Amino acid sequence: LMTKEIENLIEKINKVVDFDIRLPCKKREIVFARYVLFEMLKKQNKYSIQQIGNFVNISHSTVSFGLQRIIALEANSTYIDIKKSIEKIQINVKQSRIV
Repeated sequence: LMTKEIENLIEKINKVVDFDIRLPCKKREIVFARYVLFEMLKKQNKYSIQQIGNFVNISHSTVSFGLQRIIALEANSTYIDIKKSIEKIQINVKQSRIV
């Protein structure tokens, strides 16, 4: 069961990337937006990988891969453009307000 808090977080991310991240799409910005959601839910709200996948209609293995990928990308300085995209999404999500 998805809580209002998770619905709001998904809506914030959707506003930042101007796309519903629950829909299939392989554009880099959308994929990274999903990774940000996975990371925020796993770290801050402590949901299981299976639960996170259920929230966005994605398999638990995709969530697990995304979590590993965002950690690796954030740690690797050669991916500066990707890191900037991730940071932009994170900052905009934290600053956005749902009306």
